Amino acid sequence: MSKKLFFPVFLFASMMVSIQAYAGDTTELIDHGTLEIDPTLSLTNIHDGKPGFSSELSLGYGVTDFLTTSIAFTQSSAEALADSDLAVTLGFLSTPLDSDFFDIDVMLDFSLEGLGAGPASYAVTPGLEFNFDLDPNMSSWGLYLRLGLPIHSEHIIDLKSDDESLKTDLDLEFTLGTYLSFGDIHQILIEGGFTAANLAENLGERDVLDPFISLGYNVQILDTFELTSELAFDIPKNDNDDFSATLSIGGIFSIQTQ
Repeated sequence: MSKKLFFPVFLFASMMVSIQAYAGDTTELIDHGTLEIDPTLSLTNIHDGKPGFSSELSLGYGVTDFLTTSIAFTQSSAEALADSDLAVTLGFLSTPLDSDFFDIDVMLDFSLEGLGAGPASYAVTPGLEFNFDLDPNMSSWGLYLRLGLPIHSEHIIDLKSDDESLKTDLDLEFTLGTYLSFGDIHQILIEGGFTAANLAENLGERDVLDPFISLGYNVQILDTFELTSELAFDIPKNDNDDFSATLSIGGIFSIQTQ
């Protein structure tokens, strides 16, 4: 198969597979002409014997030296593998500031959720990530702060009149993380964050959702394959909230297409 045909053919084939990535990491541009294949499997609610399940297949491609695009397909279920759902996300990443020790990444995602169980919901999420790296090649220690502003819309159906309307609200996603690298092979990450939801109060009251802390471990097994893993814990906001933990295992395969 020619290199020009490889990427579109693989992209079409991957759309036939139902396989949100949970493994913690910083955002990085993909080298120009490189395809990254990132499957991730997650078990949620693993503490009480009734786990949920999530699987994602993400494809990223280095369009230019300053632009990366990606598409992700996510299949998820609730507790005890009930209520399966499907989501698709198209993402773009650029780095307007890329210095030896400080970077700024700009992200824009378009998501369509509720394809399996419905009703469908839509989201546009602009985001920023600020990175400080003690070494230019991220070989020792660094900090990162990621901010996202999901603007999401949902179809609301009035059960009395059967009238349907589209309402829009916005959230603020906050993630703070640090990493420690050992050479070019091993990396340990610690992340924490939360979501401030329904800031416009069009789809519900303002609330703080999904506070979490996580521990990740990534290892470069081959030049073209990195193994990723993460154990994340939801932080209960009050005594009525249940404790929850998520275990994720994934990998990043890199293929040079040019």
